[in-house]
Amino acid sequence: MVILKQTTVQRCLGKGKFAECWLILAHEQDGPAILIFKDHTAKKMVEDKIIVAQIAERMRFGTTTVTFGSCPETKNDDIKIHPSCYMAISTEKLIKKQPKPYIIWLCVNSIKELYSIVRLLSASLTCLQIPAPLPYTKDDTLALHNYVPIAFRPRNEWEEYWDNPPMIMPDSPINLTLATNSGLTKSYDQLEEGGVGSGSGKQPGKRRQKDEAKKKMYSSTPTLADQIQHQHAKAPTSETSVTSASTAIY
Repeated sequence: MVILKQTTVQRCLGKGKFAECWLILAHEQDGPAILIFKDHTAKKMVEDKIIVAQIAERMRFGTTTVTFGSCPETKNDDIKIHPSCYMAISTEKLIKKQPKPYIIWLCVNSIKELYSIVRLLSASLTCLQIPAPLPYTKDDTLALHNYVPIAFRPRNEWEEYWDNPPMIMPDSPINLTLATNSGLTKSYDQLEEGGVGSGSGKQPGKRRQKDEAKKKMYSSTPTLADQIQHQHAKAPTSETSVTSASTAIY
């Protein structure tokens, strides 16, 4: 095993709560692996070990995570948590002895760190000649290369895929209908408490008001906030494409 990166990240616990944990990216014989520990001592894992080659097609970074459905909400508008830095890993977990679709939601410390994770995972997969899926055929406004002021510049096929991934296909193990109906933004604890039903008891009007409040708070990144708000207003199957004029370099 070769350790590629160690860093702190925020992990979604559900119910608007995030907690700091310790992330290790490693390169192994079967490709990259992600290990998430309770703290920097790296003694207690809080998620099962993730073999990236098995679920790489179902990983999303930054604003592209909206294709999984509703992003996690935060309490008290924690400024450390922002969709531009989200990392979502779609997998399964045994809940009451039954495999259930499950998304691990993480928030990294900055977009530069997000780009670093994408590049390291891509390098590990490319090293083993694991082929990447095709990216989205159109320029999605939420693609990482449209970030302002520092845009992501993909250098290989895996980076191209994660930069501008397609909408989840209907035959994928995790799809948008499942995300809507199965509460995939819930934490492991929430799934165990109440199953995976979609009823949250929150009215759309209140949700929109909270989104507007967040948009104003994160005014330092108006482009990203506007794009996220616009994407939530669209139907899941929409294929709106806008070409970015970002001139930032990375």
